[in-house]
Amino acid sequence: MQWLIPAVVVFLVTCFVLRRGSQEQFTEPVTSGEFQVWSVYDGSIESRTVRNIMSELWNATVVDVVPDGSQVRKGDALLRFDASTWERDLPRLEREYATARSDFESLVNAKLPLELSDIENRMNDARQKFSEETQALADSRELLKETLISEQEVKQQEIKVASAKALAESLQSQLELTRKYLHPSVTERAKATLAASETELNNCLAHVSNCVVRAPADGMAIYKILPVGSEVRTIRVGDTVYRNQTIMTLPDMSNLIMRCDVPESDITRVRQGNEAMIQPLAYPDLNFQGSVESVSAMAQSVAGRPSGRKYFNTMIRVDNPDDRLRSGMSARVRILSYSRKNAVLIPRTAIWWKGSQAWCSILKGSKIIGTPLKTGMANETHFEVIEGVNPGDRVIMR
Repeated sequence: MQWLIPAVVVFLVTCFVLRRGSQEQFTEPVTSGEFQVWSVYDGSIESRTVRNIMSELWNATVVDVVPDGSQVRKGDALLRFDASTWERDLPRLEREYATARSDFESLVNAKLPLELSDIENRMNDARQKFSEETQALADSRELLKETLISEQEVKQQEIKVASAKALAESLQSQLELTRKYLHPSVTERAKATLAASETELNNCLAHVSNCVVRAPADGMAIYKILPVGSEVRTIRVGDTVYRNQTIMTLPDMSNLIMRCDVPESDITRVRQGNEAMIQPLAYPDLNFQGSVESVSAMAQSVAGRPSGRKYFNTMIRVDNPDDRLRSGMSARVRILSYSRKNAVLIPRTAIWWKGSQAWCSILKGSKIIGTPLKTGMANETHFEVIEGVNPGDRVIMR
């Protein structure tokens, strides 16, 4: 029996060691360090600037198109339409415009000035004649007094004076009317003919130019699905398109954003300037940095989601986008909604609840002590502890 007492002591020590080791295996230390809370939302990647490409022609037949999804530069040809009708009319309109311009210039610079000059010369001659005849009449009257000529000769001279005066006045009136009415009217008619010819020529040139649709900026050519005859598809060579019909879009893929809908219950977590990480679903190995750019001022219902729930549309800037990204891609965004440099952290699985009060169990020596906690924010793995535990405390995992 003497050996029994040492055996019991060894057994009790072993049990104590095993029990303490077992307890320590199911504990984790309370730590301190940087604490972050990320909120996750689904959305889509879009171009910030999307230009609609459409035809300026009333109807036109497509003769050439760039491939769908092509990267284009500003000024590159996107589509070409059949220009044969306007190209046939162009030489005739150019000739008509050249003739109208020549006629206008010769009229304004030569014909009308010469006509005015002729009237002025004849008017000056008539005035000179009137002056001479008037002097001759005065001389005739003096001669009549001296009985050197007859009264009949004086009357004949008076008729010549009246005739010269009438001619001078007629030419003066003709000059004034020509300047005020006739020449302006002729000039306006010639100007209108020239303007009409120029307009017709410019319209034809514009039609020829509009037969080539060029990229207004750098981007990616994305064709729209359109009703074409009895089909619904993208356009191809031989199709007819109409004026102001959007044929394709040209998103600027160098300036991308992401849009997502944030539930109104999370609105306090998402603010302008918050850091964000964007992950395209098509490329799960890609992550792009960004930041919250704007949050809608009004909550709205979202199609396909419960009508009783409201969301705030949120726009997130995508920094340094990759060439593999496409407008409309589905993506997931993680928004940094809370961050603290030196936070006391406890594992989530170490916390249990009595109503709304958080508790944890702390291992002190061989004792387990229940401790109430005042917690802050939480992420997927930890809670921030405001009061209740200190870094280094070991808490029982549940």
